[in-house]
Amino acid sequence: MIADLSQFMGTSGQFLMVLVAWTLVWKGLSLWRAARKHHTAWFVILLLVNTAGLLEILYYFYFNKLDNGGLGFVHRAWDSLFKKKPKEESGQQ
Repeated sequence: MIADLSQFMGTSGQFLMVLVAWTLVWKGLSLWRAARKHHTAWFVILLLVNTAGLLEILYYFYFNKLDNGGLGFVHRAWDSLFKKKPKEESGQQ
């Protein structure tokens, strides 16, 4: 039983190291591109969601070429919630 477990951990450990390296490369590239293009929503999504590089590859080759990274609706919602609105002048003097 212990021999099987150590053999499994050895094989899985190597696979895990390759997977982590693969993910870090794509995550770094996609986060860099999202930051350079000011795609805040994509930056947060890519930072928090781990998909073993799949979402990062899709963003890097496809979504970053769309206006607002293809998330225009998210940007509009973000702007309506968090952008400062100009103060209206009161009619009283």
